[in-house]
Amino acid sequence: MVRQFFVENPYLIVDSKLSEGPVYVPEANQLYCVDILNNDIIRANVPPTEVRQLQPAEGAEGAGSEYIEEYGPASAEAAGVRRFHFNHPIGVIARTTDPHTFVLGAKLGPAVVDFAALDADQQVRAAAEEVVKIPYKSYMYPDSAHLRELMRLNDGNVDPQGRFWAGTMIQDIDNHESERIGALFRFAPGTLEPTAVLEGCAIPNGLLWTKDGTQAYFADSIKETVVRYDYDAEAGTLANPVEIVRISGGPRPDGLTLASNGDLFLAVWGAGCVNRYTADGELIEQYHFPAKFTNCPVFGGPEHSDLFVTTANKPNGQPQGTQAGQIFRIRIPGLTGPVYNKVPL
Repeated sequence: MVRQFFVENPYLIVDSKLSEGPVYVPEANQLYCVDILNNDIIRANVPPTEVRQLQPAEGAEGAGSEYIEEYGPASAEAAGVRRFHFNHPIGVIARTTDPHTFVLGAKLGPAVVDFAALDADQQVRAAAEEVVKIPYKSYMYPDSAHLRELMRLNDGNVDPQGRFWAGTMIQDIDNHESERIGALFRFAPGTLEPTAVLEGCAIPNGLLWTKDGTQAYFADSIKETVVRYDYDAEAGTLANPVEIVRISGGPRPDGLTLASNGDLFLAVWGAGCVNRYTADGELIEQYHFPAKFTNCPVFGGPEHSDLFVTTANKPNGQPQGTQAGQIFRIRIPGLTGPVYNKVPL
């Protein structure tokens, strides 16, 4: 029987509609994430809080953690949650070699934004409702006004060579689930001009590379799969797909991350949990949260040993309870996360 752990308390109270794509910045001990449905990027400090051990539920057998640790809620003052409001929805943010500057995958394409500059901007700092206009570097679907209106960038990441990747999806996907017109794109260094690598995507999610850079994992939520590819670093291409995980029957695979030992951590949208798998897809642990729409885990914290998990509150217009839309933080003893790949500036 797979070991089950039940987390009770959120760590950061951010009251998001759809927080996703958390990114930890060790230089500032801060966590960033997007809130897609609010057109926001959220930034918060990562202060210490009370930690308690959680034992696995009764009946657990086999290999796995003897316990995990849950971080209690951070005070509003210590967290210092700050929202940056933009003119378009943003699906993903990625680190660059400057700790204050990020690549954004937004509605119309990629952009580069310096948050230190936004902090220094008196208007933005003084008025939470101030709208920041996204400074696009390139545009998706430049020859089709229809596709520019229909699509947006969703999840993505940075490859070991420092190239930004992100996938497109239909913005109103709930009414177009049978359509597979999204794609996974690789963006050229400097110009961020897009090149399609995989066609026929529905909801591209959870893209990342193994520590040695020879393989990549990619989730498509509507297709209900996590696939592992061989990765050609020089060409920036994916080949030889192997299905590693399939989740069907309602809940769907969403964002994912890897631990230093190669284990895969996958958020399951609609099931309120993060699953832990071996590199070959064997389920070994589940971490349950009091929020139905878990969507993305990432390692961070001062020792890069804590797992931050974002959740959604109103993905379909219906509130999902007081814990939904918050960010959770747990620690699995003995594990750390990978070092972030960064886009060079």
